[in-house]
Amino acid sequence: MYSIKSDSINRAEPQREILFRWWIVLPVVIVSMTAATTDPVFLNDLMIRRYQIEYGLANSTLPASETACNTEDLQNNSYIADLSVKVQKSVSRLNIIMSGVGAAPAVFTYIILGANCDRIGRKPLMILPCIGRILRYTILLLLVELNLSDIWLIMSNVIDGLFGSNSVLLLGAIAYITDCTSDQQRSRAMLLEEAAAALTRIFPLLGLGFWLQHHGYTLPVSINLGLNVAALLYIFILQPESRGENNRQIFHCFKQLKQIRFYPIRGTYQVFLIKRPRNDQQLILFFTLAQIMLFIVLFGFASIHPLYLYGKPLCFNVLDVAILTSAQFTLMIFISIVLSIWHEQLAKSLLLPLIGILMYIMHLVLFGLAHTIWLLYLGKVTK
Repeated sequence: MYSIKSDSINRAEPQREILFRWWIVLPVVIVSMTAATTDPVFLNDLMIRRYQIEYGLANSTLPASETACNTEDLQNNSYIADLSVKVQKSVSRLNIIMSGVGAAPAVFTYIILGANCDRIGRKPLMILPCIGRILRYTILLLLVELNLSDIWLIMSNVIDGLFGSNSVLLLGAIAYITDCTSDQQRSRAMLLEEAAAALTRIFPLLGLGFWLQHHGYTLPVSINLGLNVAALLYIFILQPESRGENNRQIFHCFKQLKQIRFYPIRGTYQVFLIKRPRNDQQLILFFTLAQIMLFIVLFGFASIHPLYLYGKPLCFNVLDVAILTSAQFTLMIFISIVLSIWHEQLAKSLLLPLIGILMYIMHLVLFGLAHTIWLLYLGKVTK
Protein backbone atom coordinates (compact mmCIF):
# COMPACT_ATOMS: atom_id res chain seq x y z
CA MET A 1 0.00 0.00 0.00
CA TYR A 2 2.74 2.44 0.93
CA SER A 3 4.72 1.87 -2.29
CA ILE A 4 1.61 2.51 -4.41
CA LYS A 5 0.90 5.71 -2.51
CA SER A 6 4.55 6.77 -2.75
CA ASP A 7 4.62 6.17 -6.51
CA SER A 8 1.47 8.19 -7.02
CA ILE A 9 2.95 11.06 -5.03
CA ASN A 10 6.14 10.91 -7.05
CA ARG A 11 4.21 11.12 -10.30
CA ALA A 12 2.20 14.12 -9.15
CA GLU A 13 2.39 17.22 -11.32
CA PRO A 14 4.31 19.42 -8.80
CA GLN A 15 7.01 16.75 -8.61
CA ARG A 16 7.39 16.47 -12.39
CA GLU A 17 8.24 20.17 -12.53
CA ILE A 18 11.59 19.17 -11.03
CA LEU A 19 12.26 16.88 -14.00
CA PHE A 20 14.71 19.19 -15.71
CA ARG A 21 16.36 20.45 -12.51
CA TRP A 22 18.30 17.36 -11.46
CA TRP A 23 21.47 19.48 -11.49
CA ILE A 24 20.30 21.32 -8.37
CA VAL A 25 21.95 18.54 -6.35
CA LEU A 26 25.39 19.08 -7.93
CA PRO A 27 26.67 21.71 -5.41
CA VAL A 28 26.07 19.26 -2.56
CA VAL A 29 27.89 16.48 -4.44
CA ILE A 30 30.84 18.77 -5.14
CA VAL A 31 31.15 19.76 -1.48
CA SER A 32 30.92 16.13 -0.38
CA MET A 33 33.54 14.90 -2.85
CA THR A 34 35.88 17.78 -1.98
CA ALA A 35 35.90 16.67 1.64
CA ALA A 36 36.20 12.97 0.74
CA THR A 37 39.14 13.59 -1.61
CA THR A 38 41.21 15.82 0.64
CA ASP A 39 40.52 13.94 3.88
CA PRO A 40 42.99 11.01 3.48
CA VAL A 41 45.90 13.26 2.46
CA PHE A 42 45.10 15.87 5.10
CA LEU A 43 44.60 13.41 7.96
CA ASN A 44 47.71 11.35 7.21
CA ASP A 45 49.82 14.49 6.98
CA LEU A 46 48.34 15.72 10.25
CA MET A 47 48.92 12.41 12.04
CA ILE A 48 52.48 12.07 10.75
CA ARG A 49 53.21 15.62 11.77
CA ARG A 50 51.82 15.11 15.28
CA TYR A 51 53.86 11.97 15.89
CA GLN A 52 57.01 13.52 14.43
CA ILE A 53 56.69 16.33 16.94
CA GLU A 54 55.97 13.83 19.72
CA TYR A 55 59.09 11.79 18.91
CA GLY A 56 61.24 14.88 18.39
CA LEU A 57 61.71 14.47 14.63
CA ALA A 58 60.11 17.78 13.70
CA ASN A 59 59.81 21.25 15.11
CA SER A 60 56.32 22.62 15.63
CA THR A 61 57.48 26.01 14.32
CA LEU A 62 58.47 24.60 10.89
CA PRO A 63 56.00 24.35 7.96
CA ALA A 64 53.66 21.39 8.14
CA SER A 65 55.25 19.73 5.09
CA GLU A 66 58.66 19.29 6.73
CA THR A 67 59.33 15.61 7.35
CA ALA A 68 62.22 13.84 9.04
CA CYS A 69 62.49 11.62 5.98
CA ASN A 70 63.79 14.62 4.07
CA THR A 71 66.74 15.15 6.37
CA GLU A 72 70.19 13.78 5.65
CA ASP A 73 70.39 12.44 9.22
CA LEU A 74 67.84 9.78 8.37
CA GLN A 75 70.32 8.13 6.04
CA ASN A 76 73.21 8.22 8.50
CA ASN A 77 71.76 8.24 12.00
CA SER A 78 70.27 4.92 13.14
CA TYR A 79 68.56 6.58 16.12
CA ILE A 80 66.62 8.97 13.86
CA ALA A 81 65.83 6.09 11.49
CA ASP A 82 64.38 4.08 14.39
CA LEU A 83 62.26 7.03 15.47
CA SER A 84 61.01 7.42 11.91
CA VAL A 85 59.90 3.79 11.91
CA LYS A 86 58.10 4.38 15.22
CA VAL A 87 56.25 7.32 13.63
CA GLN A 88 55.02 5.12 10.79
CA LYS A 89 53.96 2.37 13.19
CA SER A 90 52.08 4.82 15.40
CA VAL A 91 50.29 6.39 12.44
CA SER A 92 49.45 2.95 11.04
CA ARG A 93 47.99 1.88 14.38
CA LEU A 94 45.91 5.04 14.61
CA ASN A 95 44.74 4.57 11.01
CA ILE A 96 43.51 1.07 11.81
CA ILE A 97 41.58 2.28 14.85
CA MET A 98 40.06 5.23 13.00
CA SER A 99 39.07 3.11 10.01
CA GLY A 100 37.43 0.48 12.21
CA VAL A 101 35.46 2.81 14.46
CA GLY A 102 34.41 4.92 11.48
CA ALA A 103 33.43 2.13 9.10
CA ALA A 104 31.26 0.12 11.49
CA PRO A 105 28.69 2.85 12.27
CA ALA A 106 28.84 4.10 8.65
CA VAL A 107 27.80 0.66 7.33
CA PHE A 108 24.99 0.42 9.89
CA THR A 109 23.67 3.89 9.02
CA TYR A 110 23.99 3.21 5.29
CA ILE A 111 21.91 0.02 5.55
CA ILE A 112 19.20 1.63 7.69
CA LEU A 113 18.85 4.82 5.65
CA GLY A 114 19.39 3.13 2.30
CA ALA A 115 16.65 0.59 2.92
CA ASN A 116 14.26 3.40 3.97
CA CYS A 117 15.31 5.84 1.26
CA ASP A 118 11.99 5.73 -0.62
CA ARG A 119 10.04 6.00 2.64
CA ILE A 120 11.74 9.03 4.19
CA GLY A 121 12.74 10.88 1.03
CA ARG A 122 16.08 12.00 -0.38
CA LYS A 123 16.82 15.16 1.59
CA PRO A 124 17.41 13.43 4.95
CA LEU A 125 20.10 11.31 3.25
CA MET A 126 21.96 14.48 2.34
CA ILE A 127 21.23 16.52 5.46
CA LEU A 128 22.46 13.98 8.02
CA PRO A 129 25.96 13.52 6.48
CA CYS A 130 26.36 17.30 6.30
CA ILE A 131 25.57 17.58 10.00
CA GLY A 132 28.06 14.81 10.73
CA ARG A 133 30.73 16.57 8.68
CA ILE A 134 30.11 19.85 10.47
CA LEU A 135 30.58 18.16 13.84
CA ARG A 136 33.64 16.31 12.52
CA TYR A 137 35.41 19.42 11.23
CA THR A 138 34.51 21.37 14.34
CA ILE A 139 36.31 18.70 16.39
CA LEU A 140 39.28 18.69 13.99
CA LEU A 141 39.52 22.48 14.16
CA LEU A 142 39.61 22.37 17.96
CA LEU A 143 42.16 19.54 17.80
CA VAL A 144 44.46 21.54 15.54
CA GLU A 145 44.12 24.76 17.53
CA LEU A 146 44.29 23.26 21.02
CA ASN A 147 46.53 20.26 20.25
CA LEU A 148 44.02 17.79 21.67
CA SER A 149 44.77 14.09 22.12
CA ASP A 150 44.29 11.38 19.49
CA ILE A 151 41.00 10.29 21.02
CA TRP A 152 39.38 13.31 19.40
CA LEU A 153 40.61 12.20 15.97
CA ILE A 154 38.91 8.88 16.63
CA MET A 155 35.73 10.57 17.89
CA SER A 156 35.54 12.71 14.75
CA ASN A 157 35.52 9.53 12.65
CA VAL A 158 32.89 7.86 14.84
CA ILE A 159 30.57 10.85 14.53
CA ASP A 160 31.10 11.07 10.76
CA GLY A 161 30.24 7.38 10.45
CA LEU A 162 27.15 7.60 12.65
CA PHE A 163 25.73 10.31 10.39
CA GLY A 164 26.35 8.27 7.25
CA SER A 165 29.51 9.91 5.96
CA ASN A 166 30.06 10.36 2.22
CA SER A 167 28.40 7.11 1.11
CA VAL A 168 24.92 8.02 2.39
CA LEU A 169 25.09 11.49 0.86
CA LEU A 170 26.06 10.12 -2.54
CA LEU A 171 23.28 7.54 -2.29
CA GLY A 172 20.79 10.35 -1.69
CA ALA A 173 22.24 12.40 -4.56
CA ILE A 174 22.08 9.51 -7.05
CA ALA A 175 18.51 8.70 -5.99
CA TYR A 176 17.64 12.40 -6.39
CA ILE A 177 19.00 12.45 -9.94
CA THR A 178 17.06 9.26 -10.72
CA ASP A 179 13.83 10.84 -9.47
CA CYS A 180 14.31 14.00 -11.49
CA THR A 181 15.26 12.54 -14.86
CA SER A 182 13.58 10.49 -17.51
CA ASP A 183 15.08 7.26 -18.81
CA GLN A 184 16.55 9.12 -21.78
CA GLN A 185 18.11 11.85 -19.65
CA ARG A 186 19.48 9.68 -16.87
CA SER A 187 22.71 8.42 -18.47
CA ARG A 188 23.76 11.92 -19.49
CA ALA A 189 22.89 13.32 -16.07
CA MET A 190 24.90 10.61 -14.29
CA LEU A 191 27.88 11.24 -16.59
CA LEU A 192 27.79 14.98 -15.88
CA GLU A 193 27.49 14.29 -12.15
CA GLU A 194 30.55 12.02 -12.30
CA ALA A 195 32.49 14.66 -14.29
CA ALA A 196 31.64 17.36 -11.73
CA ALA A 197 32.66 15.08 -8.86
CA ALA A 198 35.88 14.12 -10.65
CA LEU A 199 36.99 17.75 -10.96
CA THR A 200 36.79 18.09 -7.17
CA ARG A 201 39.41 15.35 -6.94
CA ILE A 202 42.04 17.47 -8.69
CA PHE A 203 41.98 21.17 -7.84
CA PRO A 204 41.15 21.01 -4.09
CA LEU A 205 43.83 18.35 -3.66
CA LEU A 206 46.47 20.44 -5.42
CA GLY A 207 45.39 23.51 -3.44
CA LEU A 208 45.77 21.58 -0.19
CA GLY A 209 49.23 20.37 -1.22
CA PHE A 210 50.45 23.87 -2.09
CA TRP A 211 49.01 25.36 1.11
CA LEU A 212 50.52 22.81 3.48
CA GLN A 213 53.93 23.34 1.91
CA HIS A 214 54.25 26.56 3.90
CA HIS A 215 51.29 26.81 6.26
CA GLY A 216 49.34 24.88 8.87
CA TYR A 217 46.06 23.00 9.04
CA THR A 218 43.70 25.65 10.38
CA LEU A 219 42.62 27.12 7.03
CA PRO A 220 41.92 23.78 5.23
CA VAL A 221 39.81 22.55 8.16
CA SER A 222 37.97 25.87 8.34
CA ILE A 223 37.23 25.81 4.60
CA ASN A 224 35.82 22.29 4.79
CA LEU A 225 33.74 23.28 7.81
CA GLY A 226 32.41 26.36 6.02
CA LEU A 227 31.61 24.42 2.85
CA ASN A 228 29.57 21.86 4.75
CA VAL A 229 27.67 24.57 6.65
CA ALA A 230 26.88 26.21 3.29
CA ALA A 231 25.80 22.84 1.83
CA LEU A 232 23.46 22.23 4.77
CA LEU A 233 21.81 25.63 4.37
CA TYR A 234 21.58 25.07 0.61
CA ILE A 235 19.71 21.79 1.08
CA PHE A 236 17.31 23.29 3.63
CA ILE A 237 16.56 26.47 1.70
CA LEU A 238 16.99 25.79 -2.02
CA GLN A 239 16.81 22.07 -2.72
CA PRO A 240 13.28 20.65 -3.10
CA GLU A 241 12.38 17.10 -2.13
CA SER A 242 12.17 14.76 -5.12
CA ARG A 243 10.18 11.98 -3.46
CA GLY A 244 7.23 12.44 -1.13
CA GLU A 245 5.98 15.64 0.41
CA ASN A 246 7.95 18.71 -0.63
CA ASN A 247 7.78 20.46 2.75
CA ARG A 248 10.46 23.14 3.15
CA GLN A 249 10.17 23.44 6.92
CA ILE A 250 13.53 22.82 8.55
CA PHE A 251 12.31 20.19 10.98
CA HIS A 252 10.21 18.30 8.45
CA CYS A 253 13.24 16.28 7.28
CA PHE A 254 13.90 15.17 10.83
CA LYS A 255 10.24 14.23 11.28
CA GLN A 256 10.62 11.98 8.27
CA LEU A 257 13.16 9.92 10.20
CA LYS A 258 10.32 8.71 12.44
CA GLN A 259 9.08 6.68 9.47
CA ILE A 260 12.21 4.50 9.44
CA ARG A 261 11.38 0.81 9.75
CA PHE A 262 13.61 -2.26 9.95
CA TYR A 263 11.56 -4.59 7.75
CA PRO A 264 12.64 -2.95 4.43
CA ILE A 265 16.19 -4.12 5.19
CA ARG A 266 15.09 -7.61 4.15
CA GLY A 267 14.87 -6.36 0.58
CA THR A 268 18.58 -5.59 0.54
CA TYR A 269 19.47 -9.28 0.61
CA GLN A 270 16.32 -10.89 -0.84
CA VAL A 271 17.32 -9.58 -4.25
CA PHE A 272 20.13 -12.15 -4.23
CA LEU A 273 17.73 -15.02 -3.46
CA ILE A 274 15.45 -14.50 -6.45
CA LYS A 275 15.74 -17.29 -9.01
CA ARG A 276 16.79 -15.89 -12.38
CA PRO A 277 17.17 -17.37 -15.86
CA ARG A 278 20.49 -18.89 -16.96
CA ASN A 279 23.25 -18.09 -14.43
CA ASP A 280 22.23 -14.49 -13.65
CA GLN A 281 21.75 -15.16 -9.94
CA GLN A 282 25.26 -16.59 -9.59
CA LEU A 283 26.72 -13.69 -11.58
CA ILE A 284 25.00 -11.14 -9.34
CA LEU A 285 26.41 -12.84 -6.24
CA PHE A 286 29.87 -13.09 -7.80
CA PHE A 287 30.03 -9.45 -8.87
CA THR A 288 28.66 -8.24 -5.55
CA LEU A 289 31.31 -10.16 -3.61
CA ALA A 290 34.01 -8.96 -6.01
CA GLN A 291 32.89 -5.35 -5.55
CA ILE A 292 32.88 -5.71 -1.76
CA MET A 293 36.44 -7.08 -1.83
CA LEU A 294 37.55 -4.27 -4.14
CA PHE A 295 36.03 -1.70 -1.79
CA ILE A 296 37.95 -3.24 1.11
CA VAL A 297 41.19 -3.02 -0.91
CA LEU A 298 40.50 0.55 -2.01
CA PHE A 299 39.55 1.62 1.52
CA GLY A 300 42.73 0.18 2.97
CA PHE A 301 44.91 1.56 0.19
CA ALA A 302 43.51 5.07 0.61
CA SER A 303 44.45 4.94 4.31
CA ILE A 304 48.07 3.80 3.88
CA HIS A 305 48.82 5.48 0.55
CA PRO A 306 50.17 8.82 1.89
CA LEU A 307 51.90 7.05 4.79
CA TYR A 308 53.75 4.75 2.38
CA LEU A 309 54.80 7.66 0.16
CA TYR A 310 56.08 9.70 3.11
CA GLY A 311 58.49 6.96 4.18
CA LYS A 312 61.74 5.66 2.78
CA PRO A 313 62.89 5.46 0.03
CA LEU A 314 60.43 7.89 -1.66
CA CYS A 315 60.26 10.58 1.05
CA PHE A 316 57.32 12.46 -0.45
CA ASN A 317 55.85 15.56 1.12
CA VAL A 318 52.21 16.60 0.99
CA LEU A 319 52.54 18.43 -2.36
CA ASP A 320 54.19 15.41 -4.00
CA VAL A 321 51.34 13.20 -2.78
CA ALA A 322 48.74 15.69 -4.06
CA ILE A 323 50.34 15.87 -7.52
CA LEU A 324 50.61 12.09 -7.82
CA THR A 325 46.99 11.57 -6.72
CA SER A 326 45.74 14.34 -9.02
CA ALA A 327 47.54 12.72 -11.96
CA GLN A 328 45.68 9.49 -11.21
CA PHE A 329 42.29 11.22 -11.07
CA THR A 330 42.99 13.14 -14.29
CA LEU A 331 43.72 9.90 -16.10
CA MET A 332 40.58 8.31 -14.62
CA ILE A 333 38.45 11.19 -15.96
CA PHE A 334 39.95 10.79 -19.43
CA ILE A 335 39.41 7.03 -19.49
CA SER A 336 35.84 7.38 -18.18
CA ILE A 337 35.01 9.81 -20.99
CA VAL A 338 36.51 7.48 -23.60
CA LEU A 339 34.71 4.43 -22.24
CA SER A 340 31.39 6.27 -22.08
CA ILE A 341 31.48 6.54 -25.89
CA TRP A 342 31.36 2.73 -26.16
CA HIS A 343 29.12 2.27 -23.14
CA GLU A 344 26.43 0.34 -25.04
CA GLN A 345 28.91 -2.10 -26.56
CA LEU A 346 30.75 -2.72 -23.29
CA ALA A 347 27.77 -2.81 -20.91
CA LYS A 348 27.10 -6.51 -21.45
CA SER A 349 30.72 -7.62 -21.66
CA LEU A 350 32.76 -9.08 -18.79
CA LEU A 351 35.98 -8.05 -20.52
CA LEU A 352 36.01 -4.50 -19.14
CA PRO A 353 35.75 -5.36 -15.40
CA LEU A 354 38.27 -8.18 -15.92
CA ILE A 355 40.76 -5.76 -17.48
CA GLY A 356 40.11 -3.30 -14.66
CA ILE A 357 40.84 -5.86 -11.95
CA LEU A 358 44.03 -7.06 -13.69
CA MET A 359 45.26 -3.48 -14.12
CA TYR A 360 44.61 -2.75 -10.46
CA ILE A 361 46.64 -5.81 -9.49
CA MET A 362 49.51 -4.47 -11.63
CA HIS A 363 49.13 -1.10 -9.94
CA LEU A 364 49.50 -2.61 -6.46
CA VAL A 365 52.52 -4.71 -7.54
CA LEU A 366 54.29 -1.70 -9.05
CA PHE A 367 53.60 0.37 -5.93
CA GLY A 368 54.98 -2.38 -3.76
CA LEU A 369 58.20 -2.55 -5.81
CA ALA A 370 58.61 1.16 -6.49
CA HIS A 371 61.86 2.80 -5.43
CA THR A 372 61.70 5.64 -7.94
CA ILE A 373 59.07 8.26 -8.72
CA TRP A 374 58.63 7.28 -12.38
CA LEU A 375 57.62 3.77 -11.31
CA LEU A 376 54.91 5.26 -9.09
CA TYR A 377 53.46 7.17 -12.02
CA LEU A 378 53.61 4.03 -14.14
CA GLY A 379 51.60 2.31 -11.41
CA LYS A 380 49.01 5.08 -11.58
CA VAL A 381 48.75 4.61 -15.35
CA THR A 382 48.00 0.90 -14.95
CA LYS A 383 45.34 1.67 -12.38
